[in-house]
Amino acid sequence: FGVNGTAAENSVAWGNDPFGRRVKIWKARNNDAASNADGGWGKIIKGLKKNAGYMSVVYIRRNGTSTNGRFYHGCKQGTDTLNLDGTPNGNPYFHYPTIGELPQDKWLLSVGFIRANNDTSTTQSGLSGIYDVATGKKLTLSRSFGDYKMGTSGVQSHRTYLYYSTNGNDSIDWTLPGFYELGSDAPTINDLLR
Repeated sequence: FGVNGTAAENSVAWGNDPFGRRVKIWKARNNDAASNADGGWGKIIKGLKKNAGYMSVVYIRRNGTSTNGRFYHGCKQGTDTLNLDGTPNGNPYFHYPTIGELPQDKWLLSVGFIRANNDTSTTQSGLSGIYDVATGKKLTLSRSFGDYKMGTSGVQSHRTYLYYSTNGNDSIDWTLPGFYELGSDAPTINDLLR
């Protein structure tokens, strides 16, 4: 994954992940006052199976007391991602809360599920969301939309951003992004919280 920020100082540095291991951490710092992208990425993933399910994950942390802007975590736009009723979604996000809804200086696990194209269920799983790594509890968010399903192209993306921040003190850290095909060897949410 690479950093794609248009209006902020983005960097990758070594630091401790939620479990105390040394890892690379993506940082959004020193945002401008414009209401635009302030850090994150959009990674295209090709060669996927349309009739398989996938889980998109990333660990995040809001730094400091500034609470302007939104955290976004989503998947591929257009016909590559469908709503559960089979209609295309032009801008699918699993969730995009204001960063003020995220606890300060705590690592969180952001999870989103993309179901198989041939999955006919229109019932949300209730598993997509943002979880507190320390407690394992799922946060209650103002903007949370849940699961989507694959289109037919076999292309997806892992999208996550700090967006609409107009305060240079807003900052988000990201680490350990992942995109897993659901199956017997994919981690569970409990695995990712340990």
